[in-house]
Amino acid sequence: MQAVSSNDNFNNVIKELKPDKRQLKTEKGTEPYVFNLSTTRKKDDFLKRSAMGTGE
Repeated sequence: MQAVSSNDNFNNVIKELKPDKRQLKTEKGTEPYVFNLSTTRKKDDFLKRSAMGTGE
């Protein structure tokens, strides 16, 4: 999952986490949940696609 916020504190928390701390350990046989800091461009593209009703 990627996330970005207008709140700089939120972004800084994610940015400053070590990669192994951005991963949620899951049960054996399932993929771990990982989150990363995104970009405002990716956010804008996502919002445009959502508004247009396309999930691609």
